[in-house]
Amino acid sequence: NFPEVDNVEIIFAPNTTATYSGYFVQKNGSNNMQLHWGDDSGASGSDRVTMYGDTAFAANTWYFIVITSTFSTNASGTKIYVNGTTSDTITKDSGGTASVTTPTYASDGKAYIGREDFTATNYGGKLYIKYLAVWNVRLDATNTNPIAALYNSGTYKSALYDFGNYASSSSLVGYWELNNGEPTIQDLSGNGLNGTINGGTYGGYLPLSL
Repeated sequence: NFPEVDNVEIIFAPNTTATYSGYFVQKNGSNNMQLHWGDDSGASGSDRVTMYGDTAFAANTWYFIVITSTFSTNASGTKIYVNGTTSDTITKDSGGTASVTTPTYASDGKAYIGREDFTATNYGGKLYIKYLAVWNVRLDATNTNPIAALYNSGTYKSALYDFGNYASSSSLVGYWELNNGEPTIQDLSGNGLNGTINGGTYGGYLPLSL
């Protein structure tokens, strides 16, 4: 959910100040979703590949987004699903000229949710997010329909448990629920990718006391 639009909003990014490393996800200034990846060799257009969809995101609206990619330099290898099982029309950004087909990660192994570590100043920094999941498989690689099962007609399901056509909970690399009111964030997948929350606020959650 983007409370304001027309700014770049980072959703996920690796920890690197000088290079395009690994893969990173953001909404661009035209309000389209983007997937970038790079080889940790630099921060110019020749060091990254960028794909973007054609859905224009509106302000103050919740979206369910799934991004899959083979990391092919052809646009056909990336899919961006918004609230359903039909992919956006994907365009390759002409500004990214690298031939990288395997993202290479920075050695420190850190990543950010809702921010990144470049020094550009045109980022809005406003994003509401309920949860983030990363898998080591492509959810659209089978003939079943796991994306529709997770979306559940807008009543989102937890990715921690298999149900219906979704059977990839064991393939989670990390799963974070971000609206629990805590100063830390726990990786519920069990892989130990925990972190701290800085500058975040919470709302709309229901704490339970037993």
